Amino acid sequence: MGAAETTGGSGNERARKLWNARQPNDCSSLLAGLLDALLLRRLGQPARAATRLGELLESLPQSASQHEATKFYHPFIVHEYGVSLCLAGRCDEALRAFVSVQDASLPQLPFIVRDARVRAALIHAAFGDPRVARGHLDVAEELPRTGSWYEAVIDVTTRLAEALLAPPAQSLELLDRVPTHLIGEAWPFLVITEQILLSRAGRIHEAALRLRQRSAAHPVPHRADGFIRSAFRLASAKLAIAEGAFDAARAHLLHADPELVFTKLFLAQADLESGDTKSALLAATALADHTAELRRLDLVRVSLIAEVHLRRGRPAFAAEELDRAAHRWGGLTEPDLTVFPAPVRRLQVLSKAQVEEETLTHLPGPGITAVPLSLTRRESEVLAELASGRNRKEIAARLFISENTVKTHQRSVFKKLNAKTRSDAIGRAALLGLLSDSQVKPPPHPAPDRLE
Repeated sequence: MGAAETTGGSGNERARKLWNARQPNDCSSLLAGLLDALLLRRLGQPARAATRLGELLESLPQSASQHEATKFYHPFIVHEYGVSLCLAGRCDEALRAFVSVQDASLPQLPFIVRDARVRAALIHAAFGDPRVARGHLDVAEELPRTGSWYEAVIDVTTRLAEALLAPPAQSLELLDRVPTHLIGEAWPFLVITEQILLSRAGRIHEAALRLRQRSAAHPVPHRADGFIRSAFRLASAKLAIAEGAFDAARAHLLHADPELVFTKLFLAQADLESGDTKSALLAATALADHTAELRRLDLVRVSLIAEVHLRRGRPAFAAEELDRAAHRWGGLTEPDLTVFPAPVRRLQVLSKAQVEEETLTHLPGPGITAVPLSLTRRESEVLAELASGRNRKEIAARLFISENTVKTHQRSVFKKLNAKTRSDAIGRAALLGLLSDSQVKPPPHPAPDRLE
């Protein structure tokens, strides 16, 4: 594979010629097609590799009397198809491929079954259902180990999934123990895992720093696709959205793979945060089929739709969206609610009668008739810090952002709440339920009340 890369892909071209000249049940052409797909993946094109493997699977006989050779290769090809789909960002399809491998009988390659389990666990830990991820890991642990070099690859995938499932206090420590020199082509999932965990911990500055370090260590190949092309761009866009830099977020997303559901979801989030609720709603609604098998990702999509309705002053519509999601996923757990911003979480615990009575016209003071009920996540963080009495310098240090960025978010919060002073904003936010009583504290030292 390495030779093919350094010689401009000549090995890839030879494999492609054999593939095009293949005959049914011809083992040599079957291997050539498999090699062609693996070379495409090696060159950073997992989406094209998945297409090639899909064609290969369709060409195999499906009857019970199929040729013994193709009978042997079929589970292995399905596994590689799943790996390619996973790296291509088509995680729902990858899960289906891995499930079909898990029940296969592979006496010659027993570690493939265990690998299918831990890869499915990683997908669920990052984007799906943590309980399903834990189940896959438990089953994988019971399967026998072999002496294959591939066991080290399986162990790396397992550790990434374990870090995502661990309590917050332990997750980053577990991640730092992952032997990154063995990560191989799965490096996008190292980037994704790292960014998820640092985001959960609120360590945004460190997330940006590590992203730059990973980018230097893993240059993106020319003509790359899927997560290989997009992992750094998606993570950079997410950080830009958190900072309120929506134009920068869109610029990053323009360079990501446009076919990825993640690219589309992040674009919808950028539209929402910049005030284009119509585009955000249309995009998030259109993604329903693509998130239907990934619990956490689907709840992010649902939360986005609910927030659109809240910003339009339609809390009953938002509550209905949450009710449908709860029914679809058999109820919402406490970890599920962590993907929702504070206003959506608050809506989730209100009774139906309370939701129907929700209004944005009950605040004291003149001219308040359509105050948005929802703040961005960063605005909510800044508001909470303001309520604690900290000044902008202290808030910037705690959130790893600049004082100017704090001021930008503070100005946006004041505008949304139609407030002129800090105390006014805090009072109105508390009345709207955006702050709890425990969050509102007197300042430890004098802080400017107005946004100068």
